Amino acid sequence: MPNDAVWFDGAMQVTARLRRKGELKLRALVTEITNVHKACQEVDGQIVPGGHVEFEHIDHVVNALDHALVSIRTLDHEVFEASNKREYLALRDHDGAVVRGLTAPRNAAVHSGDVIDPDLARAVGPIERRFIIFPRWKQRAAISGGAFAKTASGALAAYDVSVAGRTLLDTLFDALAFFDRCDPSLVDRAADGAIVGLPLAPLPIAGYCRLHPDWPSHEEVDARIRRDVTAAPPSGSERRVDGFVRTASIATNLCGYTQITDVYAQAFTEPVAQVVADIAMGYVYKVDVDGSSIALRVEQGALLVDGERFDIGRLPDLTSTEPWMGWAQLAAGDASYYRSQRRPT
Repeated sequence: MPNDAVWFDGAMQVTARLRRKGELKLRALVTEITNVHKACQEVDGQIVPGGHVEFEHIDHVVNALDHALVSIRTLDHEVFEASNKREYLALRDHDGAVVRGLTAPRNAAVHSGDVIDPDLARAVGPIERRFIIFPRWKQRAAISGGAFAKTASGALAAYDVSVAGRTLLDTLFDALAFFDRCDPSLVDRAADGAIVGLPLAPLPIAGYCRLHPDWPSHEEVDARIRRDVTAAPPSGSERRVDGFVRTASIATNLCGYTQITDVYAQAFTEPVAQVVADIAMGYVYKVDVDGSSIALRVEQGALLVDGERFDIGRLPDLTSTEPWMGWAQLAAGDASYYRSQRRPT
């Protein structure tokens, strides 16, 4: 261990020689995360028939992201690892898998001719003629193999576990939080201890958006929302099942309409397992059988109609029918949207 590297309580102080570089790059990383956040609120697009949105490009988001990735790699390799390789890598293996995983897209940005455009999990707008987007990292299967040709297998495994499928801001904040735990003295702080420049400015829309590294991730918030909203039956008096959607990427969902009032019904998509749970809690789901509306029952975890196991395949297959598949995928990926289906206002 270098003489001027000090370790305590699972954290470290970088060497005096690298301290200035660490301070500069962490300050830059906070600014770059801010720039990614701003870029995601300034996306030009237009609504096209069918309720879809078309975007010309999100190059300004990708460029802002690339700057953040370079800073993360510099902090990882040239500041913390250079201060004490053995001890730092042990910390990173234990608590910093996201930093290791972000090496993969950083290498692609710097060394590869491939550009990794993130998936657009959600878009809101138009607001003053622009859209707010919530981009997520693509699964590795959706990325050209050549993009990660110069990336070690360990970094690719970390990408799959700690980066793929997650929002850009979650991974950037996780990386910042890890570096701050490694050496809390490097980040700029106000007199009250708050990180200068954070939290990010709130969005002008409803729903959760992580704005600080100390805030819970979207996965944590989504899990909490789903746990709370499925603990009780849906709103409305009953649901009418009109069909199902089924793909390899999401659980089989039943689709139909929730009767909210005598004159108003709202569309829903619901995983079969949750339908079973709802019926067990006393909620009513009905299906049309030979022209008669019959309530589904549950016995030993199976759906029944008139005392016999109900074959979902008897329902219309809406897998290729929009907007049902789009709604089911959105509910599977966005807990706030799913909550709005179960608890419509």
